[in-house]
Amino acid sequence: MILCTGCSFTYGEELADLNQAYPIQLGKMMNNTPVINAGIKGASNDYIHRTTMENCLTHKPDMVIVQWTETNRLELHPNLPVNIGPYKSYTGPLQVNIRTDHKFINTYYKEWWDEKHAFMKWIWQVIATQNFLNNNNIPYIMINGFGNQELIKKYPDLPEYNHINTERFMGWPDESMVEWVYGTPLMPKGHPGTEGHKKIAEKLYAFIT
Repeated sequence: MILCTGCSFTYGEELADLNQAYPIQLGKMMNNTPVINAGIKGASNDYIHRTTMENCLTHKPDMVIVQWTETNRLELHPNLPVNIGPYKSYTGPLQVNIRTDHKFINTYYKEWWDEKHAFMKWIWQVIATQNFLNNNNIPYIMINGFGNQELIKKYPDLPEYNHINTERFMGWPDESMVEWVYGTPLMPKGHPGTEGHKKIAEKLYAFIT
């Protein structure tokens, strides 16, 4: 079994058929191996870090693909229903990002959010997730969806990088899925189309085999 965690790039947002998302295509390439696609639209790295471990403990996968997203996303746990734009969300976990127009969250990002703090939090999530997978003897691959490669360039000399197993982090430090699907047709909101998901699956398959 393959477990894939991530944001809309893993979920397959904008695809007419979610079976064309790269996790399912990868499973077919690997002799029809069963796949759990735990990616969700708008996922934060908080969600990805947490659900990777939760799904591993529940499903005992043979391989894990962790697709990290941009660091300006956040997971909140409201005690009462809240409305974010056209979407109604009930009690947490709620995925939010810097582009929302919700009053409280907009104020949070404007007055209290710090780019480097959020980036460092993600780096430690990467380290904690890889250590969890190593301690449980679960093979894994990590990849960036988009955005993080630019922050790695912005903060190039952090000692924490020495604790990341870059042999298992595809494209580290300067590649992401955006580079992988360059030249393929994108969907109206910028997500990879079927051809892009196929390229992602092929790159992962080549790395695994």
